[in-house]
Amino acid sequence: MLMKRALGPGDLDSKRPRVGLSTAEIISMLEQREAARKERSYERADALRATLRAHGVELMEGEKEWRAADGRRGVVGAAPRSSAPTVHMTAENSAIVTKVKQV
Repeated sequence: MLMKRALGPGDLDSKRPRVGLSTAEIISMLEQREAARKERSYERADALRATLRAHGVELMEGEKEWRAADGRRGVVGAAPRSSAPTVHMTAENSAIVTKVKQV
């Protein structure tokens, strides 16, 4: 029987190439884009979105989520609790998150 291992924060899907931007860089660009949108500087916001897309990062506006070509993902506009990059778990390993929260 083949068992799947849940990916941890530092793991990447080996079938996908790593995106050139770090998670911190992606979050920084998303914050800049949100600020530009609030300032109604839509050209700047669109340029930041295009730059992210060129680096393999897609924004899902309706879901308020970003997804990198290498499998990383996160919530758009979510404030991280610490200086460490925010990693959001998928449904596949949500049971692990539930157990960690209970401890």
